[in-house]
Amino acid sequence: SQRMFYNALKRGKQINSCFTQERIDLLNSIGFVWEGGTRKYQYYIRDGNERWLAKFELLKKYKNQHGSCAVPFRHPELGNWVYAQRRARRQSKEGKRLQSAKADQKKFKMLNSIGFQWTTRDSDLKRLAALQRVRSRKTLK
Repeated sequence: SQRMFYNALKRGKQINSCFTQERIDLLNSIGFVWEGGTRKYQYYIRDGNERWLAKFELLKKYKNQHGSCAVPFRHPELGNWVYAQRRARRQSKEGKRLQSAKADQKKFKMLNSIGFQWTTRDSDLKRLAALQRVRSRKTLK
């Protein structure tokens, strides 16, 4: 509804008296994005996306140092974030995600591009690590 009021204000229409310049300034201060779709939950806060990208960069560094994206749950910087990515994908597959599915799919593709492990079962991780070793040997030849 914030976008609706804002767009009405830009068109010069009479709007809800609760929608003031102070409210606009407060929303701007947290990075509210005024453009975009009008579907519920489609808006996002820029800072949240920047935090996600920062964690993604940390994950890429982790992979370079450790050879895989198998981050332990107790890792101080990435453990909870990695768990949240797995949960988001699982919820997306089950149709439970309320946020933009398009944004989720883009993030999932980015995680896939660096070899993110979507499962934490030891047997699956061992199989995946073996497969990655075989692939890396093939690219070295």
